[in-house]
Amino acid sequence: MKNQTINSIVSWIERFSVNNPFVRGFGSGDTGYFNADVMKYPFLWVSPMGSIFTLDSNNTGIIFEFNILIMDRVNYIQDKDNELDIISDSTQVAQDLIFLLRRDGEFKVNSASVKTAYQGASTSNNKEVGVILQLQIKAPYIACITPEIIPTP
Repeated sequence: MKNQTINSIVSWIERFSVNNPFVRGFGSGDTGYFNADVMKYPFLWVSPMGSIFTLDSNNTGIIFEFNILIMDRVNYIQDKDNELDIISDSTQVAQDLIFLLRRDGEFKVNSASVKTAYQGASTSNNKEVGVILQLQIKAPYIACITPEIIPTP
């Protein structure tokens, strides 16, 4: 098994988004870098949230934590909107992502939860809705890849 990193996981999720018929835009990093004016909708945004190292002798590994936004802009037509459709579609994308991560076998999904997410004013035409997928991926802790430097006396 190769060494798994935050970069390799985000790259895998980006490939997933490119091949998903619902997703048109992709980005990663802190949500503060998100720019609604240039993002294609619906989009998938990955934010690495941290790592947990398990170092006991029986269960050595790293758990990478991510928040993944799957969002779209709400369309209003004659006092009706597609908000529920977006939440349903976004939840399906989250389910597909979890299924494929688990099926691929390269990554072990440690836990996942999906919550509804809203951005923007509730009455504006710039309202975004979707889901936040909170994902933990466990990876084996592989030996140090930094060259060992032994001080000379």
